[in-house]
Amino acid sequence: MIRYWHFSLFYIMAESWSTIMLSLLLWIFVVDVLSINEAKRYYSLLGVARNSAGIISGFLGQYLATQALSTASVRSLAKFCGSKTPWDQALLIFIVIAIICGLLIMSLYRYLHIYFYPKRYLLGGDINKKGKQKISFIKSITYAVKSKYVLFIALIVLCYNILINLVEVLWKSQIKELYPSSSAFTAFTSKITIITGAVAVFSSLFISGNSIRRLGWRFTALITPLALMLSGFGFFYFIFMKKYAMNSNVAISIFGLSPLVLAVMFGAVQDVFSRSLKYTVFDETKEMAFIPLSAEEKLQGKSAIDGIGSRLGKSGSSLILQILLMFFTTTLSASPIIFGVIIFIFPVWIISINRLSKRFEEKTKVTQKAILEESAT
Repeated sequence: MIRYWHFSLFYIMAESWSTIMLSLLLWIFVVDVLSINEAKRYYSLLGVARNSAGIISGFLGQYLATQALSTASVRSLAKFCGSKTPWDQALLIFIVIAIICGLLIMSLYRYLHIYFYPKRYLLGGDINKKGKQKISFIKSITYAVKSKYVLFIALIVLCYNILINLVEVLWKSQIKELYPSSSAFTAFTSKITIITGAVAVFSSLFISGNSIRRLGWRFTALITPLALMLSGFGFFYFIFMKKYAMNSNVAISIFGLSPLVLAVMFGAVQDVFSRSLKYTVFDETKEMAFIPLSAEEKLQGKSAIDGIGSRLGKSGSSLILQILLMFFTTTLSASPIIFGVIIFIFPVWIISINRLSKRFEEKTKVTQKAILEESAT
């Protein structure tokens, strides 16, 4: 990791892109420039646009990995820039497109600030000027322990991040075994990105909002862990079938596919569910849980969630994998331990949702009662 520090730094920045750009910078800008009435009209449109990006990038990645390099001009340009192998040429094109998109984002952001931003009503400007108080990691834990309401939200986010990172590493190792070449690997993952974007758009349009209105917060919040539980168990079943050669002939005779192919397929289903539900059902129920809190509680709560749920979830899962790889040669060898960790995560996740649901309903009733009393006076 230290020897190839430039690759490590590139990977860190790529992993941080969605968190920093989408979850932080984009929504801070949106909240600043949209009024409440405009937000009701445009939030769903922004959600569809965000999820549609996965479909577009998936098609683009699949095309670049399979067909673009067959064009003589593209291949010559890539070779001129120093790329020798087909994968190096495809990677160069990916990076160029990423740079162009970054420049477009900067230009659009600048354009909005010059022509639109000064004329808009800044919603909550005084609050933003006070600064987004970023509390330390230790203070995040202390605040979450004192507030059970925030603690349950943190546990939900923590469980999600640990689960998705552990399963994703194991799943991608199986994809690499099924598709050894980098081009085939990229083409397959691009297809999964397309499907994820399509499912996310469908969920944002027809599932998340309707489910919250008709079936309630608790039912909607349980959709994510239950969907990941079903797909995850199927994934690990075929992982163990492949690892221990259990009933391999049965799988081939029934499905006509090897355990490796079936494991990759169920892992793909799990990945599609985890990412599409994260951007719709999971995020919406999580953000709704902050609504009954006061302004100070929201600020401290979000900082605590960022410290415990996001940072500890991702770094914690990485630490678990590093420790396991000290004792096991591959992630496949460590799959029983990973499965044991996941078996422990699901009950914690579901119990946290149930406990938080009770407190959410109580706080919502208190908030609504206070609003009615204030409007009556």
